[in-house]
Order: sequence, then structure tokens, then C-alpha cells
Amino acid sequence: MPTRAGQFDVASVLREVKMVRLEGLVRLRGLDLPLLRRAAASVPGAVTDAWPVDVENLLRACVSRLGGGDLQEAAERTLGLAPGMRDRAAADRRRLAAEVYSLSVERFRKSQEEMILGQIAEWVCWIAGNGNRHAASADTVMLAPHLQHRALHGVRGRSVRCGRPGRSPSTR
Repeated sequence: MPTRAGQFDVASVLREVKMVRLEGLVRLRGLDLPLLRRAAASVPGAVTDAWPVDVENLLRACVSRLGGGDLQEAAERTLGLAPGMRDRAAADRRRLAAEVYSLSVERFRKSQEEMILGQIAEWVCWIAGNGNRHAASADTVMLAPHLQHRALHGVRGRSVRCGRPGRSPSTR
């Protein structure tokens, strides 16, 4: 039976994402992450024996949906998803993420990092609720349900209207 987004509380998922941020990807197996494990298992192709890999792939999928730019780069760094960052200490990852925004580590921790991790938690809940039933092609823009009515500009030089998952977006 597919997992639904309603089974996931964003605040609870956020606590688990913060645990991953603190402990790092190389320590996933030793963490108590029931919601992230369940969310990762809801995505087709997940392998239950290799749940840390599934959780990492889920986090990568969530970060990739942040839209690039500073937000995505800082998210990759703070979670250790950027190349060469898997085994870096939490303090190093936070410092490098703060550099993306040219902020002090403390300012980043209190502001941008909270926002970034919150965005990731929301995407975890959305992906868990939808699985990957509506896998997007390279030309399809997938947005969370509450944003699907908005038009996006600048996608390959044209305006794209995002529809519901499973439908082709119309171009103008």
C-alpha cells in the first residue's frame, strides 16, 4: 500500500533531517529515522536492506527539487551531499554552507539552515505521499501540489505552465 503524505508530520520529519545534518551520511545506519526510512521505502525501486542508501537517495531527490542556486548548493553542503563532503564533520559542512550565503556560521545556523532543512522536510513529505508515480522527464517541471497552478518563466527560454503530475505542461 502506498504511503500518503498525511502519514508524515513535517515537524517530525524535520527533526529527523536535522539528525542527519548533525550526524552525517556516513552514520545513517546508526540513526533512528523511522519517518525517513518509511518515506524512502515508499519510492519505487527502494531496497529495504539498503535503507541508508534509500534515505540518502530520497534526500538527494529532495535537494534536487530546490531549484538550483544558493539554496540547493547550501543544502548539498550542509547535509554532506556535495561531492567530497560525505565524511566531513558537521561543523565543517555548516561552515561551508554558510560560505554560500557569505554569512557567519551562527547567522546561517539560525536563519538559512532552518529554512533549508524545512524545505527538505516538506519535499520528503510530498515525495512520500506521491512516491515516484509521476516521474518527471527532463522537460517536465514538478512542483508541490500547492504550487502547481503557477507559471514558471525562463525554462529553456519559454514560459511553462505547470500542471498536475502525470499531465504534460503546456507551453506558451
